[in-house]
Amino acid sequence: AVVAALVGVLPSVAAALALVSAHRAAAGVGRAIARAAGPDDVVVHEGPLENSGALEWYAGRRPVIVDGRVSVLAFGALRPEARDRFWDEARLRRAWAAGRVWLVSVRPPERSVAGRLPGARLLAGA
Repeated sequence: AVVAALVGVLPSVAAALALVSAHRAAAGVGRAIARAAGPDDVVVHEGPLENSGALEWYAGRRPVIVDGRVSVLAFGALRPEARDRFWDEARLRRAWAAGRVWLVSVRPPERSVAGRLPGARLLAGA
């Protein structure tokens, strides 16, 4: 009976895990950034990086984290040597005004800094 139940349930579990991992991997967004971003462009991730941990892998560059002090990364974000990897909104605004910035956000639009950046436009959504 247990084996029969497992045989019936395991395909659903596997499908659910594949769906969740694909969502969290950020593969599509990362690949798009890798194709379109120039060498001097900055990739910025807003919100908890654990929701799109493979972004760095697919984009081919390490993102700067905006508001990293409010996620599980908070401990590292507070270290002095992390200053160039963890930004606040003010630093993002300065970079936004100075050059091309690719902002990846896992936050809903009404809570994202993207709505407060001049000229920001949505290239992809979930």
